[in-house]
Amino acid sequence: MSNEEKHADLLYDYIKFHLGLYISTPPVLAIIATALHVEEIEIFQLSMVALIIVYFIAGVHASRMITDYINVDWKGENKWAAFSLRANCRVRRFFQHYLYWVGLLIGLAGILFAKIQGSY
Repeated sequence: MSNEEKHADLLYDYIKFHLGLYISTPPVLAIIATALHVEEIEIFQLSMVALIIVYFIAGVHASRMITDYINVDWKGENKWAAFSLRANCRVRRFFQHYLYWVGLLIGLAGILFAKIQGSY
């Protein structure tokens, strides 16, 4: 396997992993909320809307970055070097990594506050 193929495989696995996290987190939180009987409480529902908005922003940012490198000719130039420079910047890291945790915290806080509100 060439270096180019290894890079492509690594990028593919990276994308699959992050898509899996972003896609599976809201349903898992909904299952937890259902088990705790807080799925009908408004604060939980609003937190899920906020989580989805945060994840949408992260997804738009990631897709805008990756589309600059997908479906273009990779031969003749060192596209991996350019991709690496852009992928390692702090702004990308914030949008694609920290926003995941922000969304998760919003969802968990929604469950917690809904549980507290539901016990009164």
